[in-house]
Amino acid sequence: MPKHSEISEPSNIHEEKHAHDAAFGTVLQFQGDGTGESVPAQLGQDEVVMVSALQGLSVAEAAAAYLKFSGTLTGASVAVVPDTWGPVFVTNACTGAFGLSLSTSGGTGVSVTVGKTRGLLANGVDVVALTAEM
Repeated sequence: MPKHSEISEPSNIHEEKHAHDAAFGTVLQFQGDGTGESVPAQLGQDEVVMVSALQGLSVAEAAAAYLKFSGTLTGASVAVVPDTWGPVFVTNACTGAFGLSLSTSGGTGVSVTVGKTRGLLANGVDVVALTAEM
């Protein structure tokens, strides 16, 4: 086995990287989650700015695999998600002394603490937690 110093980088490494990015999507940093983890761009991410205490998701937001919620909460707030949704990683980057929950229109929800990320899924009735808060 060659020593590390004997291994050379292929001359076409940049071309291979470009071909990989074109085929599989550029790797993006999660915005503001502080973990340094990355996600392939085709998985999608979006930011939801909470402007009211009860707010639905747009089509693009509902399709994303990672959602970052931001804005100033002036009361307990609920983001309403489709009945079948996820799995999605959600980060609560809101400010204010109030909580953020994600719920279907007729089911129970799950809260995400400010500064935390959690994996969620809507099972057709309720939103359920797939992970503990991270």
